Amino acid sequence: MTATARFRLKCEIALGVILAVGTVVYCNRLLSIEEENERPLAQAPLLAHKAIAEDERQEAGIPKALVSYPYYKWEPKPLEKIKYVMRWKSSEISLMPVWYFDGLPSNSGLSFPKSGQITVLLINDTSDSLGIPSQDGDISLKFEVKLEGKWQRAQFHSESWCGNSYACLSIPPHSYVPLFGYQPTPGRAGKIRYVIKNGAKDELGSEEYDGAYSPDDVAVSAYDAMALREASLEKLKAFLLRKESPTLLNQNQSISHLRDVARDSLFSPKRELNEVLKVAREIATVDATFQFDPDQVQKRWKAVQSDWQGEERKLHLLHGFTINKSETSENAK
Repeated sequence: MTATARFRLKCEIALGVILAVGTVVYCNRLLSIEEENERPLAQAPLLAHKAIAEDERQEAGIPKALVSYPYYKWEPKPLEKIKYVMRWKSSEISLMPVWYFDGLPSNSGLSFPKSGQITVLLINDTSDSLGIPSQDGDISLKFEVKLEGKWQRAQFHSESWCGNSYACLSIPPHSYVPLFGYQPTPGRAGKIRYVIKNGAKDELGSEEYDGAYSPDDVAVSAYDAMALREASLEKLKAFLLRKESPTLLNQNQSISHLRDVARDSLFSPKRELNEVLKVAREIATVDATFQFDPDQVQKRWKAVQSDWQGEERKLHLLHGFTINKSETSENAK
């Protein structure tokens, strides 16, 4: 073999070694990258399982309560039936508890309530018919108590996941609907009232009066779906970071479900986007079940804002009720 041939052979061998080593290094790097990419995916189910286990552990330490509230039928009646035996706010929409039943006509739809109930009249003494949002026939008539100068709901709200549960009930002009409000027996003395909790800024409430309430009702209402949807960002953050916890749960509630409601409530129309992003980012660092993507958070926040503002513009609302102007009231203008 000539010197030139030997030199060429050595070069080919060296090049082959270089290529082989480079291939091994490249393949090892690919494997390393794949492992790095797969590590979060492999850990995600484990972290999610850990979060669910933590929900179960947290829930196991909270006592449960069984709640039951009055049911009523939606049966509007003309105010003519009771005008000689009752007084109400003329030309207004009002809520009025009924304390006496003597002298009421038999066709008034009013009768002495059962224990744990009180009759509350929703009165529409205007010239317009009203559309009243409802869930399973309930217009969210809730019992409240004044504690330390602030009104607190003392009646649990069960939120329905089924779209068929929601409907709009109607009450004609100059009419009333007898409702059954919750009245705990026995209870502690306090200032109480009834309010229709439909999310309206000008929610409709009765006058306050001396009555009785149950501290357990206050506790079980503090972390139900309605409370979380109305909660401040600070309360939602404390709950989602497990810094605060319910002291009493409804028997049919679960912490996992409430955490879903709380995460959804972050996108309430009343929130500021920058505050939502800040809280969402912090929650995602400790909760593997909460996926944080700034673009997705911003997109969802904008969609909620757009839907809400569109509904506000389309509807003429009072106390959260849709006002359907009658020909009489339009002509009066």
